Amino acid sequence: MKKIKCLICNQNTDKIISNYVYGGRKNQKYFECNNCKIAILNPTLSKEEEKKFYQKEFEVFMNKRVGKNLNIWKNEKKIINKNQENIKRRNNFLKKYLKKNQSILEIGCSSGFMLDILKKNKRDLYGIEPSNLFKKLLKKKGYFIFDSLNEASEKNYNFDLIIHFFVFEHIVDPKKFIKDQISLIKDKGKIIFEIPCYLDPLTSIYKNLPFEKFYWSVAHPYYYTPMSIAKLIKCIDKKIKFKIFKDQRYDLSNHLNWLLKGLPGGQGMYDFISKKTIESYKKDLIKNNYFDTMFVVISK
Repeated sequence: MKKIKCLICNQNTDKIISNYVYGGRKNQKYFECNNCKIAILNPTLSKEEEKKFYQKEFEVFMNKRVGKNLNIWKNEKKIINKNQENIKRRNNFLKKYLKKNQSILEIGCSSGFMLDILKKNKRDLYGIEPSNLFKKLLKKKGYFIFDSLNEASEKNYNFDLIIHFFVFEHIVDPKKFIKDQISLIKDKGKIIFEIPCYLDPLTSIYKNLPFEKFYWSVAHPYYYTPMSIAKLIKCIDKKIKFKIFKDQRYDLSNHLNWLLKGLPGGQGMYDFISKKTIESYKKDLIKNNYFDTMFVVISK
């Protein structure tokens, strides 16, 4: 039986949790470390495959996942419309950390829809975006775009806040990724990021097969839980201060759509269900440690 090494604790594991890798090859699988509760893709994309994927193929890949020939990921207006709920949810979380005259770096800023919202109060806004398509758009909008964290460091930039949303799970070397960010935040600065959690109810409770085939993605070298995130950060430096906040993005309608039709989407579809019931469903899931998303806040 094949064994792979855990990123965090270096122990070997042969526990396969998914034979399905969306967009992947037949030999790719997800393994779980029992000790750290992290899901690990093996084998991962090569450096050359990864570079090509994010520079030239990512939008096509995401459009295919959305389906219905919507071509969302190559159209700025469609991306903004698609992400209205995310924008509102993220703003609600970020607002207590936002101040006037901050310097903010967003990693993986897509079309810049979050930067556009953060323009207020004379903030200095910067971005990192691997997609050639969106890099041109962001520069046209007037944002200063770095090619990498290394470039920001070499040019002696420092930031009050570094943010990224659904980026961390794409990172092959998350320890270095966190270290590089910590070196770029000012005293009292913060890193805030959002990532999927593989305690997602559709896989952890319902074990919905169509969702399983959709969820585990070749784009994600790792999937995390609160335990694995905490262990990863402590592994980097036990003195790092951090907090993890649980969230449930997708609603009861989305879950019913997966269970009834085996398809993505459906958010808000069953609008005759009261808001109170929908919110209660989300809260009950989180209370019982089943949720699809986490916000992580690291403080210097």
